[in-house]
Amino acid sequence: MPFADIRIRALAGALLAAAAGAGGAALASAHYQDRKTRARGEAQAARDAELQLLDDVARRCDDMRVRVLAWTLTRRSAERGRYAEAREGCLTGVRQLAERDERGQALQRTLDQYVELMEDIQSSMSDETRNAATSKFQRQAEPQSERIRQTIREWREAVAGAHDDAKASLESGQRQALFMLVGMNLLCAAF
Repeated sequence: MPFADIRIRALAGALLAAAAGAGGAALASAHYQDRKTRARGEAQAARDAELQLLDDVARRCDDMRVRVLAWTLTRRSAERGRYAEAREGCLTGVRQLAERDERGQALQRTLDQYVELMEDIQSSMSDETRNAATSKFQRQAEPQSERIRQTIREWREAVAGAHDDAKASLESGQRQALFMLVGMNLLCAAF
């Protein structure tokens, strides 16, 4: 066998070994990228759930605020019942947030103070003191209600910002994995 044929065969063998090594490395890299993409997807699903919970809590707490105002102004027992339902819904949602981190715990403390203040206003209110109670509601309870709304809004904006960043990162990871698989297929097809 001529010397040139031996060199060509050795070169072809080396190229095949390099392609197999590159293919294995590309496969390992694609597997790593897949795991990373799955982890990002799971984190994104958790953020989606947190956003949904924050939206639900904001809706429930706004409903409580409207119901307590209606009860304060009308003094109807039906409004008191609606307030009690809305209060329980808001408290339940905030308790769920409080289980997640200290922002939720701080929100729960603020909400507990708000509910205590509202019920104090309601218990001391009579037909003769309605104007004073309404004034107290406006001076003390409304600013506290606004703090609750602001806290939830800022929390939601922070989670939504992280959600957008994670989504962009997830899409980038998916593109990288796709390019690696295409590159691996091209390498394998070349040899």
